[in-house]
Amino acid sequence: SIFYSLSLTQAIITCTYVDGDDNNRVKSCFPPGNEVNSENPDPTFTLKRSQCEDNTTEKPEYDAKITYKVCNDNDEEFEPRPSENFIKYATKKKDITIGSIEPQGWDDTFQETPKSNSCREYVVRRTFKPCEDTYRTMTLAMDGNLQNTKWPYYCRCFVREFVKSKIIEDENISDSPSQSTAPSSSPSSLPSIHPTSAPTFPITGSPNSVFAIIHSLTEKYPDMTGFVHLDRRPNGGDLIINYGIQNAPPSCTDCKIGVFEGGSCIKLFNAFFDSDEVYNPWTAEQGAKYVTNMRGDAASIINVFNGRGLRQHACKYVALYDKRDGNPKAHNRNNAIACGVLVPVGESASFCQ
Repeated sequence: SIFYSLSLTQAIITCTYVDGDDNNRVKSCFPPGNEVNSENPDPTFTLKRSQCEDNTTEKPEYDAKITYKVCNDNDEEFEPRPSENFIKYATKKKDITIGSIEPQGWDDTFQETPKSNSCREYVVRRTFKPCEDTYRTMTLAMDGNLQNTKWPYYCRCFVREFVKSKIIEDENISDSPSQSTAPSSSPSSLPSIHPTSAPTFPITGSPNSVFAIIHSLTEKYPDMTGFVHLDRRPNGGDLIINYGIQNAPPSCTDCKIGVFEGGSCIKLFNAFFDSDEVYNPWTAEQGAKYVTNMRGDAASIINVFNGRGLRQHACKYVALYDKRDGNPKAHNRNNAIACGVLVPVGESASFCQ
């Protein structure tokens, strides 16, 4: 799987495993046809319940090789931000905030192309235990700044993949293969690569996408304006949040962005997410944030998984927050500095009245 950011940087995750039940053939962990970042992929492993509950035999295990790769294809050096430039692996669907892997030199500066170190990769090996771990979560973020480049110079590419196991009752599966035939015999081909262009306005997107016009809520940043657009790939997955902000807090790297239920921008209620699927993702620590330059301008794309359908975000409120600067209450729900109501693309704010 692969994902490009606004600039020519890319993050790639590949995963293969050895199928001992099929003459040790090497197969892709990602069934063909699944969308990148899909949080509900087709199962890689489909097992009988008896295979997992029989204590007299060994439970199935598969040795996997996971390769994390990031590249800078720009004509400028790329300087990663260590706190947001990361690799993660977790054995639970919700545990996407843990499992950090920190290879030596991963946060070193990327030289401009075509120098030899414009790409780097790191390989980890894990044992998949489908009876114990229904999901495995692999996350890769390439986050930082391009040097000597006119604004916008900040870019971030992010990809997260889930490997899913499915346990079904014995009568619902044939006796012949205990392994799903979905994976291909070799790693599946990558989706086509098209760099994402910078956002334009008016916003367009999929039929269910929503957007908000942002307005200031504080005298501290009276001219703060912009837009936030939420979309999603056809087969589900993370929200793709495209934002363009002006006159916001300058040089901010931890300014939170969140989606809330509420009665108005000054009366926000609960953060909007499915608590059965995920912990609250609307925190700067989990990547729900906008990053500004010295003038207080920001334009980028972030990915957030909140377990909610795209159209369910209509008439919810997207709120933006100030930098913390030692203030522990800066990101409290009702301390937003700017806000807007999310409406379907093509509609006005009166849609929610």
